Amino acid sequence: MYWAAERRGGKRVHAESATKGRAYRCPNPRCNAEVFLRSGRWRADHFAHMPGQGKPECEDFHYTDDLARAVSMLPTPREIVHIDPLHLSIELEPLPHKGMPAKWRLRLTVPKSPDVHGQISIDLSDRDSRRINLSKLALGPETYTVALDTLEFGANWVSHDVLPEYREVVRNRIAGLDPGMGNAFEACRSKLKPRTYSLFWGESYYLSWKADRAMSLPGSLAAKPLAQMDGWNCALVALPHDSDAEIEAWLDEHCGLTVARPTRDWAILHPAPYALGEDGDLYIPPNDCVILALKSSGVGPAGALTCSVGRSSIVTELDDAERQHLIAVEDISKAGAQNIYLSWDGSYVATLATKAYPLDVPDHAVLVTCEGQNGRVQAGLHAAAAQALLADVRQGRLSLIDVSGHPLLRGTFRYRQANAMDWDELPLNFLSPSADMRRGLLGEGLIGQINAAFGDTCLDIELTFGPFGGFQCAGNLKPAAQSQQAILSVPRALRARIEWLSRACRSYSDRHHRPIGTLDAPSLLEHFAQLRVPTNLLSHQRSIGKELRMNQLRGGHE
Repeated sequence: MYWAAERRGGKRVHAESATKGRAYRCPNPRCNAEVFLRSGRWRADHFAHMPGQGKPECEDFHYTDDLARAVSMLPTPREIVHIDPLHLSIELEPLPHKGMPAKWRLRLTVPKSPDVHGQISIDLSDRDSRRINLSKLALGPETYTVALDTLEFGANWVSHDVLPEYREVVRNRIAGLDPGMGNAFEACRSKLKPRTYSLFWGESYYLSWKADRAMSLPGSLAAKPLAQMDGWNCALVALPHDSDAEIEAWLDEHCGLTVARPTRDWAILHPAPYALGEDGDLYIPPNDCVILALKSSGVGPAGALTCSVGRSSIVTELDDAERQHLIAVEDISKAGAQNIYLSWDGSYVATLATKAYPLDVPDHAVLVTCEGQNGRVQAGLHAAAAQALLADVRQGRLSLIDVSGHPLLRGTFRYRQANAMDWDELPLNFLSPSADMRRGLLGEGLIGQINAAFGDTCLDIELTFGPFGGFQCAGNLKPAAQSQQAILSVPRALRARIEWLSRACRSYSDRHHRPIGTLDAPSLLEHFAQLRVPTNLLSHQRSIGKELRMNQLRGGHE
């Protein structure tokens, strides 16, 4: 070989003009290996490949006289090595500021290289790229922070000496965050939360979407918002255990994802979790024992439950003959503030963070607010004080002003005629007036209907929010005679206001079809008690009711 290329600059040099000791490369672009100058008495000056650098594929490579060495240099078939593809994940800020939502960032993982030779250049944004030596990637995969608005990621340049298998993987570009849809990431144990396209009921996920896109989470979806980063929103959401048609339709419309039923279900029976961390951990108070309920599909072996605390692990083998299992994990009192990691047959289940119940956690009780002559009074629906307040509302001494609770809570209000068979039912859903999703209110229309039903003593009523409390009261078949005798008469001005309110409510006669103007005082008051008043006239109803009670205390005179 009489020609070579200078290592610096690539200038082609003839062997007669070359300098001994300088660095040269093979001129064949498919080889580009290092060569050196040979000069002697019997042979003309020429270039030869450095020992171990020549490749049989190079046209300018010649075997030496050492046949054993020549045979050893023949190419041998390489083993097929599995190379993971490029993938995206999100990473949370390790130590968020107290009271502030956690910050997050988008990360791109470049896979491990099976070889140390070569370089690649990876796009981190539309205007930024990172050149990486494969000698670094041969030690393990590397993860880099990338721009949220980048549409796709991949290698924009790969050097010629990179293995073809690795070259194909890194040049295969992957999509970035979709600005028109929601993007889902797993809430797993690892620091990097990988992107996912499969959702399961009862699991938690991170959803990210463009901030300028009108995308509000359903009220029935438990969510914890994270900080807004570079015009992108992100929230940790917990899908309910049972399938929900509203949530499933929302995920299909806004994220293009469907939700499936997992083959294995689990639940914590004791101690009850009290909060969901931003990293997907379930917060439980410190306890000597954790009781879990497990349910498998019955297909294949049940496997084993592994509970890891620090460096110690407890493995419980499950009975293959049983589909449902109750597991008590004991001797974990030494965990202290450490996390408890649960895995079922090698698959990650959840992380339990053992932390003392904080004193500043808001109470998720359903609060009832009533108004009377002494102002407003509030009590939890589960407390005895609320029962007394609602009993006063039933008797007309107080008015129900508001019912508030967490937006995820659901309740019902039922009423019917005394001794009737069928109930009329109103679903009670709290509407959150702010974005923090901590407490919602019932609409004014629902409050008006509840007040009207409470005022009709002929109705059986029932207000319930399940374990968060309830109130029920039976109705009378007819108004009590003692109550009618206690009211002697109604002043003319007050009677005129009652008649006006009845006509404003489009009620011109009582239930016996007698005109309002011809009713006596007891019949008029009975009609007023059963009057259904729209929201915009509730203040008039309360004012008239207050004057009627004052008139009753004075003895009732014209």
